[in-house]
Amino acid sequence: MITADDCRWPQGQYGLPTRNGKLKEVDRFDVAFFNLHSKQAHNMDPQLRLLLEVTYESICNAGINPIKLKGTKTDVFIGANGSDAQNVFSSDPQTFEDYRPSYTVDTACSSSLLALDCALNALRNDSCHAAIVGGVNLCFRSQTSV
Repeated sequence: MITADDCRWPQGQYGLPTRNGKLKEVDRFDVAFFNLHSKQAHNMDPQLRLLLEVTYESICNAGINPIKLKGTKTDVFIGANGSDAQNVFSSDPQTFEDYRPSYTVDTACSSSLLALDCALNALRNDSCHAAIVGGVNLCFRSQTSV
């Protein structure tokens, strides 16, 4: 994950370190697995594609069959930063149609922490029985890191 390449921006631009952590192949996505049309996935925010993959993996790693979550009182809380943060889930409601309300929180660096706080409050208030909480921030421009 840590690279010294210039695949997203020139090395040393704006005085940024030459080595940094970048996820490789963020453009790759298994459209068939998620039952999406390739054109739909191509137009989807890369953060949403990453969230779909990691959320599915996390549910499975917790020993839960994702299909059994359908129709349950499971809410989704995501911390996302950036101009498209509000659209992370609303851009493709079909993908999350099996989940009750989905919330995207954008409070810059604290987005994921606030998403977790919102989920805890929802659980305490019994407005949901389970919560999926995540955070995502993909930096494609060096200016984001300055």
